[in-house]
Amino acid sequence: MLFSCKENDDIDVDIPRRLFRPSIFQHVLNVTDVSFQWTPIKNADYLLEVSPDPEFFSDVMSFTVSNTNELTVENLWSSTGYNARLKAISKNPEIGDSKFISIKFTTGVENVFFTQQDGSVGVDFVELSWNFQKEVTHIIVSIDGNEEGGSKRVDLTETNKSEGKIKIDGLLPDTKYVFKIFKTLQERGTQIVTTLPNP
Repeated sequence: MLFSCKENDDIDVDIPRRLFRPSIFQHVLNVTDVSFQWTPIKNADYLLEVSPDPEFFSDVMSFTVSNTNELTVENLWSSTGYNARLKAISKNPEIGDSKFISIKFTTGVENVFFTQQDGSVGVDFVELSWNFQKEVTHIIVSIDGNEEGGSKRVDLTETNKSEGKIKIDGLLPDTKYVFKIFKTLQERGTQIVTTLPNP
């Protein structure tokens, strides 16, 4: 007995349920700036998230990335552990997004202060200067770094911020001071200076 077979021209092609996640997700760290690169995925955008919280419940920075497989995130907190995760976002509504791929890194020690110049230190004053392009809010002044023994907060004016400099006076002679500059809670630099002795 012979059976005839009819060809089916409407053969279904398997469509993947979700995109593959990028096989490579890497970073290059420059103190507090981090550049990410990853393997491109066809027909996809990307969601990149960065947070100090490993569970990504708080302080999450989210970036939607299109038409490129790299992104630089700047001005992270210094000396801080971060987590980054990336997933491919499907442009095809019939295909789901990929799962996340994750990496960890720790930022370097930032110091926006410039080196002291001649004449910037006196018996009772210190002139500090820093990169004015960096956002800062105030300076904490302490003797020999002993903040528990007494420290002073100096709030920076708009002029201080735009010029990137300040003169702090009323200091003791021949005394080692530690100056720490902040953006709110974020420490952005440390300068250790000893005032001149009385003549």
